[in-house]
Amino acid sequence: MMIKTRYEFKVHKSSPSLLVVHCMDNNCSWRVRGMRVMNTRCWMVTKFVKEHTCAVNYKREEHRQATSWVIGDCLKNRYIAPSRKFKPKDIVDDVRERFGVQISYNKAWRAKEAAYDTLHGTPKESYTFLPSFLHVLVKCNPGRFNYFFFALAASKEGYKFCRPVICVDEAHLKGKYKGMMFTAVCKDGNNNIFSLAWGIGDVENDSLWLWFFTKFKQVYEDQPGLVIVLDRHPSIAKAIREIYPGVFHGICMQHLLHNIKNKFRGISVDMLYYRCAKAYRLCEFACLMNALMLV
Repeated sequence: MMIKTRYEFKVHKSSPSLLVVHCMDNNCSWRVRGMRVMNTRCWMVTKFVKEHTCAVNYKREEHRQATSWVIGDCLKNRYIAPSRKFKPKDIVDDVRERFGVQISYNKAWRAKEAAYDTLHGTPKESYTFLPSFLHVLVKCNPGRFNYFFFALAASKEGYKFCRPVICVDEAHLKGKYKGMMFTAVCKDGNNNIFSLAWGIGDVENDSLWLWFFTKFKQVYEDQPGLVIVLDRHPSIAKAIREIYPGVFHGICMQHLLHNIKNKFRGISVDMLYYRCAKAYRLCEFACLMNALMLV
């Protein structure tokens, strides 16, 4: 209410059982007094003077009580739907339209984060669930562990009906808690991506991928004609040769094209490259490869 009227207030008294707030103008009659109901967490308003007797210059567009937490709590319903996109710029416009208050882009960003934290919890709270979630794993493997591996039973059952082509990759975690996220996916009969396993590690190296493929093989049985697709990271290829000897593994077309374009800047080879990568006959591949090398 105070944000919408653009009058600011200050706390006059504050204790575990009493809260008194006044208008920023000491001569103004507006005030609210609240007391905590005994033996409960509820509060009761005991006095409320609604009218302001201060000058209009005490109204401010940049309201001090319009904190990122308050704005996030007011707008949290906008983020209930996962597909809803409500950007900081939209928050700035919405707050100006609804409350007549001008906030900065930075405050709108913090308000968005506060809304997500209210609805879904903070990253710190999410990480605190991991020990209980993995309680059985910790009991079976006493001591400290550096890696986390996760595979659903439904994924294990569904893998039997998927194509035996597994794609593995990694990504850097850029949130508050750093590290690496590694994944393994394949494609089902409808040509949709089917998640097999994912995990978290500290850094991408030989030991991480060796551990990942060891766990992966314990969950997923080998299929005839298995193919593993990867980027050009040597640790992945090394782990595959050790855990899956004899299994064919190839390089992802997209990663290879990205490396080519980084090394040979200023040339356009996308169409020719994809024709070469998707050629089914050796003679056609050799012809396109020679043309690609001449670019």
